[in-house]
Amino acid sequence: RSGLTDRATLETFFQATHHSDSDWVNSLTGSGRTNWLDKDKEIETWQGIFIYDEKDSPHHGRVKNFQLPKNNILGPLTSLNRLDAIVKLSLWQNSLNGSLDGLQSMTLLKDLDLSRNHLSGTLEPVVTVTLH
Repeated sequence: RSGLTDRATLETFFQATHHSDSDWVNSLTGSGRTNWLDKDKEIETWQGIFIYDEKDSPHHGRVKNFQLPKNNILGPLTSLNRLDAIVKLSLWQNSLNGSLDGLQSMTLLKDLDLSRNHLSGTLEPVVTVTLH
């Protein structure tokens, strides 16, 4: 997978969570341009998105962290399941709903905060063991 796939995933998430009563991209907390959905901007310039920038990483250019707490994001998380290289997902105190089941593909996830949303289900802890 590539950063291009991650971009498409984030665009799908936007489409699934953007409603007339939840124009969250235009009301993001913080200052300055958010760059969300700007075709001329790389996703690492989008507010709340952090990528792997280590050139030798197998995940170079992929989404590493997605952090947009307290932004009135309304809708399901299911479209984020393709962010399988993500390490941190912090979307607390939004209006996200639905099941956590789709997040099982996030096998590198180490830091998750989805508190104060309307989600259901459970996530099994993922343990990675490397033997030399």
